[in-house]
Amino acid sequence: RMVETQIKARGITDSRVLNAMLKVPRHLFVEEALADQAYGDHPLPIGEGQTISQPYIVALMTETLELKGNEKVLEIGTFTGLSALTISLALSNDGKLIALDKNKEEILIEFREKGNILITTTVIEVGISLPRLTTIVIVGAERLGLATLHQLRGRVGRYGQKGYCFLYTNNKNNKRLEEFSKTLDGFKIAELDLKFRKSGDILDGTIQSGKSFEYFDEI
Repeated sequence: RMVETQIKARGITDSRVLNAMLKVPRHLFVEEALADQAYGDHPLPIGEGQTISQPYIVALMTETLELKGNEKVLEIGTFTGLSALTISLALSNDGKLIALDKNKEEILIEFREKGNILITTTVIEVGISLPRLTTIVIVGAERLGLATLHQLRGRVGRYGQKGYCFLYTNNKNNKRLEEFSKTLDGFKIAELDLKFRKSGDILDGTIQSGKSFEYFDEI
């Protein structure tokens, strides 16, 4: 029922994704007291301030990968493993999923030559350079600062090839993201950040946004 009413009804059509979602035991990823809510149309808490995403979001993110089944996929920052399991079930026997929270450096070295798709948290922001990556999709872009978005965008096309960055958001008419997408200049990004986030308390530093600095000249 979850797949029919929450996923197919919202336009998910990839048969690999639909079959995978039928097999994922979401009730095993939450506390026993929440097991009867595991297949509901909402995220659920799993401790440590984290949640598992609602089923539709998991399906949407997996379908966005456009898996053919034989890819080699690396997921960094797996935490619960729910997303990793879904992707694994959507791959064929010829495909391979590597999900990690540890041994990052060793696996990245292998992925540089053999990988196709990288799924990661913002840990990819700095210190990781994968020459074959040409496209990045940033999900929930409205939740990230412009500096972080600029860093993430810079992870692709680093070796001269054409790079593409897609910002995925449910916020329509997001002026901040619209203006961000029009420039690649780091200085202009900083100016946009100041424009939308405001300066905060630049003297004390404890307030990082929401206030405007006013300059007073007695002369």
